[in-house]
Amino acid sequence: GTHRAATTTVRRASDDDEAMARGAWAALKRRLPPLVTGAWNAEAGDDDPLGALFNLALVRLPVIGAAGFFAYSLARDGSPLVVDFGFGGLPVVVPPGVV
Repeated sequence: GTHRAATTTVRRASDDDEAMARGAWAALKRRLPPLVTGAWNAEAGDDDPLGALFNLALVRLPVIGAAGFFAYSLARDGSPLVVDFGFGGLPVVVPPGVV
């Protein structure tokens, strides 16, 4: 009785989440360029839309934002990218061509 109803409810919620992720991924693929989404062909990400959304939110957008910020800083005042690897040495200036 109760166990079957709980399992059905969980399954339906999971189906709703999958449908929502699939719809959000399809909408983003239509509106954003492939450089942002990583969807270089029509089927990209359709097998795992939630994974594609996480990749977009946690990898692609932060990297694009950091690159944009670095390019803006470099163009504005020529300040280089300085990285401290935390091994007790001095911070390292990364050449713009490497970034």
